[in-house]
Amino acid sequence: MIGLRPYQEDVVNKARQAIQRGKKRIALVLGCGAGKSVIAGNIARMATEKHNDVMIYYLNNNYRNGSDILNFAKNIIRTNGY
Repeated sequence: MIGLRPYQEDVVNKARQAIQRGKKRIALVLGCGAGKSVIAGNIARMATEKHNDVMIYYLNNNYRNGSDILNFAKNIIRTNGY
């Protein structure tokens, strides 16, 4: 496992707190090079260690504006029944 930087640990902790408050869908937005893959991997590892399901979606630079991102999210919700 790759160790997390302090700001990455903060992101993971905030995501966990949101889940504990009952949130089912969480969006994490970080800048280029912030370690989004490392953070997502850490969250997925912790979830699977507790035998919980986790689904992680990545948006890349193909989504250039807010409406593209919103349509992507709506498709996820419609396709997966959330």
